[in-house]
Amino acid sequence: MISAARTVAFLRDRVLPPGRSALIALAVGVTWAVAMVYLPRNGWYPSVGIFQYQSLGIVVTGVLLTRDRFPRLTLLAVAVFYPDAYGGWLCTYWHVLPYVLAGYTAASRRVLPTPWVLLIGLAGLAKQTVAYGWHNPEYWEIWGILRHHTYTIWDFNLSSVTIFGSIITATVLLGRASYRQRRANDELQHRQEEVERLRRLETDQVVAAERTRIARELHDVVAHHISAVVLRAQAADRVADTQPEQLREAVRWIALDGQHTLAAMRQVVKVLRSADSAAALAPQTTLGEIPEIAARMQAVGMPVELSLPPFQPILPAAVELAAVRIIQESLTNALVHAGAGRAQVRLEVNGEDLLVEVHDDGGHPPDAASGGNRWAWRGNTQPQGLPAVTGPVPVRRSSTFGSGHGLVGMRERAASCGGTLEIGRSRLGGWLVRARLSMVVPAEAAPTGPTGPEALPQAG
Repeated sequence: MISAARTVAFLRDRVLPPGRSALIALAVGVTWAVAMVYLPRNGWYPSVGIFQYQSLGIVVTGVLLTRDRFPRLTLLAVAVFYPDAYGGWLCTYWHVLPYVLAGYTAASRRVLPTPWVLLIGLAGLAKQTVAYGWHNPEYWEIWGILRHHTYTIWDFNLSSVTIFGSIITATVLLGRASYRQRRANDELQHRQEEVERLRRLETDQVVAAERTRIARELHDVVAHHISAVVLRAQAADRVADTQPEQLREAVRWIALDGQHTLAAMRQVVKVLRSADSAAALAPQTTLGEIPEIAARMQAVGMPVELSLPPFQPILPAAVELAAVRIIQESLTNALVHAGAGRAQVRLEVNGEDLLVEVHDDGGHPPDAASGGNRWAWRGNTQPQGLPAVTGPVPVRRSSTFGSGHGLVGMRERAASCGGTLEIGRSRLGGWLVRARLSMVVPAEAAPTGPTGPEALPQAG
């Protein structure tokens, strides 16, 4: 059983005219009725009779009420029944108004192909001129021309027929142009919305990339400096009672390194407050910081042997930043997670590439039977000199730091410079991190080789 609400909704959406069209039809009907009462009382008496105009007002109001919901049916009804329904004819130019309204609506809504709309309108006009009284062919004027010599083609009043036809044709073509213009506007609006969506998407991607870069910088600073501070503090705590001088030295070192940490963090965070993004986002880290990083590692118990070029090469800022951060993160992983006792850093310029290698002993002496430096991309994950274990590799030092983003960050830094990152076994018995960075940084670099983040324990 159909509910009353569904019936009302069906009538509102499918049968009754929209509110705007109903108001227009009501206004036209009331105005026409008032004019038909007021004008005759003030001396207006049309030669064709007042009834013709009264009927025209009723038909125009009906067309306005039905053309939105039933444009095709309205056009056919006008062409077939108007003005025979009230027994009149197209006696004035005003009487072509129903054809104008119905034809324009059908063409602008594209309910029928434009040639068909034009054909139906002109057929309705021909019915009134050539076959008036279409329900009784005996009275068609065309028979008067064919049967009686007193009728000629000029009796059709060709001037009025031509004007009526021109008005209907122009109206239909105007409706077609309106439809095409509306379609073009809709397409332009759709394209504009798509451009705005792509622009917002691009902006979001830029923002996300910048946030990732800042997060990576903060991670490197925190993981390196704070890990060293924590380890130095733990060592100072163990000798606090027996060696107070060592405790005071450790406290001074912690205070100094804490200042360095704050300075490094301010340098990264200030890009969030700067309006000049081009200047603020420029990398500031250089290869000159590598000895400072090595000294910081040695201060917390892991000597680092440096093998650097005799002259500092001139590199793109992005390559210098990537090289320093990879070395810093690798040494931090070796110190905190691998429990290394010593490490080696090798930096070499090889053609258009910068080769970065970081070795650590993993807390064990080297194994001469291993054959030196053997690489493992993904399958071989057990470093030489360490016993095979099913759980996490035991380390000499413990730390609460470690988010698992260190290796990902190193891989992303290498890829951003058009390079590769490899994780393998070191000749020292621990881990080896090798990065090959292109000194000619492409606009859009992507990883060109496999990497091995699974080969290391999850780093901080």
